[in-house]
Amino acid sequence: MGSADYWSKGSRVEVTSKEQGFKGAWFNAMVGEPPVYHKSKFKKKRLTLIEYTNLRSEDGHTPLREYSDAIFIRPLPPGEEEEGEVHMEEDGE
Repeated sequence: MGSADYWSKGSRVEVTSKEQGFKGAWFNAMVGEPPVYHKSKFKKKRLTLIEYTNLRSEDGHTPLREYSDAIFIRPLPPGEEEEGEVHMEEDGE
């Protein structure tokens, strides 16, 4: 894997940033739009619209949405997909 080509709308991911104070921190997010190529002056970037799970916009209520370069996005670690879901096991009796 390792490629953003498989992310589709609604995929759960983790996002980091190179901004001061955020280096090394990863935040849960959901893909709002699959990656699109954007040509910058120096290189081609794959920008993905993401919506953070726990970060809010300035109004304090709306989830923060922003475009992020695909190099700062990774899949959730194994087992994280099921987090928050309750699975009931049937008793064999």
